[in-house]
Parts: sequence; C-alpha cells; structure tokens
Amino acid sequence: MDWLRNGFRKLAGAWREACGNVFFLYLRVHFRAEFRQAHSLADRLEDDIFGELLDTGRSQLLLTISDSDDALVLAAGEGKIDRSLPGTDRLAAGLAKIGPRNLLLDTRLTSEQILKAFLLVLYAGEGFAANNDAGSPQPRRRARRLAGAIASDTGLRRFATLIHAIPDMGLLEIEYAYTEKLSARMIDVWLRLGRTKDHRTLSAAAPKLGLFTALLVMIDLLLWTYHPVSGLWFGVAAAVFLGGMVTYLIFMLSSVQYDREHRDALLKDSLREITDLSHFPLRNPNPNLKLGAAGELLYANPAAETLLKKLDLSREQAREILPEDVLERLAGALQEEGQSEEVEVQTRGRTLRWRFSRFPKQRAVLATGVDVSPLKALELELRDWNETLEERVQARSLEILLTQDVTIMSLSTLAECRDPDTGAHLERTRNYVRALAEALKDHPRFSELLQQPGVIDQLYRSAPLHDIGKVGTRDAILLKNGRLDEDEFEIMKQHAVLGGDTLRWAEARLGTNSFLQFAREIAYYHHEKWDGSGYPHGLKGEEIPISARLMAVADVYDALRSERCYKKSLSHEEARDMIAGGTGSHFDPAVVEAFLNVEEKFIEIAEQYAETNQE
Repeated sequence: MDWLRNGFRKLAGAWREACGNVFFLYLRVHFRAEFRQAHSLADRLEDDIFGELLDTGRSQLLLTISDSDDALVLAAGEGKIDRSLPGTDRLAAGLAKIGPRNLLLDTRLTSEQILKAFLLVLYAGEGFAANNDAGSPQPRRRARRLAGAIASDTGLRRFATLIHAIPDMGLLEIEYAYTEKLSARMIDVWLRLGRTKDHRTLSAAAPKLGLFTALLVMIDLLLWTYHPVSGLWFGVAAAVFLGGMVTYLIFMLSSVQYDREHRDALLKDSLREITDLSHFPLRNPNPNLKLGAAGELLYANPAAETLLKKLDLSREQAREILPEDVLERLAGALQEEGQSEEVEVQTRGRTLRWRFSRFPKQRAVLATGVDVSPLKALELELRDWNETLEERVQARSLEILLTQDVTIMSLSTLAECRDPDTGAHLERTRNYVRALAEALKDHPRFSELLQQPGVIDQLYRSAPLHDIGKVGTRDAILLKNGRLDEDEFEIMKQHAVLGGDTLRWAEARLGTNSFLQFAREIAYYHHEKWDGSGYPHGLKGEEIPISARLMAVADVYDALRSERCYKKSLSHEEARDMIAGGTGSHFDPAVVEAFLNVEEKFIEIAEQYAETNQE
C-alpha cells in the first residue's frame, strides 16, 4: 500500500505543479505592464548586480520604493540611494500596495524566481489593499489567501521562494524556500559528484543536455536507415524520453535551495559543540577549574594553566590561588544547584575573584574565576579622583551656569538694544520673577514645580529672553514715537511667536531638559491673560505655564513704572492698583496675591536698577 500512497502523492504533486504553471501564465497576462518591468529588472539583477554582491560576500540586496517618483532604487544604507532603477514605476506602484516599501532579496535567487515572486506579490497586493481600505472592491479568494500567507509568521512558499512581510520593519523579504527532501537530496548528490558547488550551473547544463539528446536521436535515425533493427526504435524512444525527462528535471531542480539541510546540520553540530565547551570555553580569558569533592584538580582550562605558569605554580599547587575555606565552599556547592557568592583571594600580587557552582550531573564543582588585579588598580586611581571630584564638579557647574547667563544676557541685550527706552528692564524683570517665585514656592498650586532644585534659578536666568522675538520686528514699529495703531499692534504681537519659535529650535538641539525650557514658555506665553483674552494663542487659566504667569506680572509692573515716549511712568501705588485690578482677568489671582505680599521687594528692585530718566 505504501507504493500506492506514494504514487498518489506524486500525482498530486505533479497536478499542483501544472496548476502553478497555469496560474503563473495567468499572472503574466493579468499584469502585462508590470510583468515587462519585472522581467527586465530580474534579468538585470541576476546578470549584473547579484554577481557583484556575491563576489564581495553579500548574500542580500535591499530595494526601496522611492518617495519621489515611486520607482525602485538600490539602497546603500542609512537612507542613501546607491543606484536608481529606471523603468520600474509600474512595478513599484504594484508592490507598494502590500504595505512595506523595502524589499530584501536573496542574491542567490535566479531571475525566474524573482519574476515569479514579484508576480505573486502583485497579485497578493489586491488582498492587502482591500484589508487596508474598506472602500476597495472585494478581491478574489486566492489573492486574499496569498496576502494572509505573506503576512503570517511562516510566510508564503511558492516557486522555490519564501516571501515574508515584516510590517514593523516596513520590509518584504524574498529568499529561498524549502522543496521536497527527495529533490534536495538529488541535487546534493549531483553537486557532490560534480566539479562545481554552484546550483546555477545546472541551468546552464540543461541546454547542453538537450543538444546531446537531439544528437542521440539523429544517430539513432541514421542507424535505423542503414541497419533497420527492431530494437533501434526502442532505443530512439528511450533516448527521447529520458533526455526530455532529465532536461525537465534539471530545470526543476536548478531553483532548489539545496544547502538548507546542510546548514541545519552545521547549526546542530555548532550547538552541540557550544554545549560541550560551555563550561570550559577554549577562548575564555578567565581561569576555570573543575574540582573534586576533596579539592583535587580534575581539569584546568588554558587560561587557568597560563595563570599558574605566570605565578610559578604547578597543577598540584593550584590550591594557592583558591580561598582558604575552599573545602567548605565545595561542600556547599555540591549541596546546592545555584552559584555561591563571590570571594576574593590575594596571592602573589594578584587579586582573584572566584565563584563556585555544582558541575552538571557529576559530583564535581566548577570554579569560575577572574583576575581583578587591573580593576583594583583602577579603584585606587578612582579613589584619588573622587577626593577632588566634588571640587571639579562644582567648578564645572559654575562655569556652565556662567556660560548660560552670558549667553542669555547676550541674546537678550541683542533684542533690547533696538529699544533704547528699556534700559535696565532685563535686570528688574528677572529679579521680579525671582521674588514672585520665592513667595509662591509653598503655594499648593505652585510648590510641585517651584520646590524642585534649581528651578527658581532657572526662571531667574531665563526671564531676560522674554522679548527676544523683538529682533524680528521692524524698526518702524518697534521705535515708533507714539502708540501703535491696530495693524501695527498685530504685527508687534508676532514677537512672542518669533521668540518662542527661536528658543524652541535651540531647545530641541540642547535637549528638552535644557535651561531654555522656561525661556521658551516665557517668550511664547507672557502676553497670555488669565481670562483667555491674551495673545498669541488665547490660553486661559491653568493652561498658561507658571513661568509665563510670573513673567506677566513682572513685565506689566515694570512697563507701568517705566517712562516711554508715549507715556509717563507711574508710581508704585498706581502700578500696584492697576495690577490688583487685573486679578482674575489679566493675571493669576495667586500671583497677584504674592505680588502684594512682596511689594516692598519690588520697590527695592526698582530703586536698585532704576534708569536715569525714571521718575
């Protein structure tokens, strides 16, 4: 019954092969334009590109669908294009339907395998398109089945190729696939008996075998003409039949991945070897010893032998590099499956660190050691460094803070120098912000931020950058002798956006935890109002960052107290009353309350940094 079962299995395989060929002919007609481009590309890859890659030892090639012209290009890594592939726009558009825009090809694929794989992906793309777009027409059942196979963990195996989509990596991989073991073994025997180890030579040998078969037919015909013998007909028929079958067999086997079984076998051998040497790897630079229950040395790896020679010790003296209580540690390791704690041993100017564990399935112990003498020398050096580390860190921190202050004040002065009426505005406002922050650091709504180490200092250093956007404001508006009209004021309001965008750009390059974080918030939002009527974004209430709310009070207070070409300066009492009147509309009530609590401090700051023309 086995021969009957095998016969049916072979007939089923032949039927599937025939159906596959018919399906492939259908795909050629269905994707006529894409087929022409795929055929040209497959020949170009096998004849020109794959040969160069195989010579350099590269087994894979990456193709990318270009975003500019939707054509295929060769990727050279890091997003760079190594070579463009013109005339592949229709093919690229069809392949893109499956999702991934990168194709990874095995360089040992033949042009026929590449061509068939491309056609399968094009057909399966209809199924992927329907899954991604609910409005797409329902594709055929086979297209959906192919799409599901490509997206599965095992991938799609057709025409001696393996097609696998990896959506997370945006990758479509096309490589060799398994075939029948019988075919793989036959091809392996052919290659072992032949002179070459490249399966592509089988395709080249097929035409020669066909010519040889034709020659046999001609010889048989000549013999039949001059010496008609009944057995000659049988010889001719046998030669034609066998020649055709062998030719077809070679063409079929020429696309088989014949070396997969050998690679699996090599992998198993490697794993077995790794398992055997896992306890005593020959290249391990650390000493490993196998000890008996009585402390006798059963085995020492090469690193341990080298260590004993450097210390002028023999194998019998190996106990000198082990802890004094080694017998107790051996007894404990034999009773437990896990590893013991590390123990250090000082011997002949060396410091060795040992760990003991039970040897698998034996009454022996594995002592794993490491020479930490260089680490001990580094520890002494680090101890010397640590003694002066704190002083060096403090000096470096002060240097960084000074650099930040100089940078901020330089940028701020650059903006303020275009407005000669501001004078000591920067120094006053930064001190106002610090006074408000100190008053609010215990407030429930502000403590979480302001009690963080260094935050108040960062607010103090960042405040001068609040009007840096004025650098982008035209002189005709910034220096106008009088109040601005409505259009001019709209242009003037853009300085908040310009300043915030500039600082956001700088912050992105210095990191989100940089000292510019508060400066960006202040520049963007210090003209926002508590009731949402401010600019540039109309933020309201708690939407406004705390840093901007503090700056709003400090900036308005200083503007009220300062004399301008279009107004006179106000007294502290007048400015205080106007700020108090803006509680709940312009300003955060809690910030106004803090301002009223520290108004004496505001008076001191205003007097300390008073301008020469200020009343």
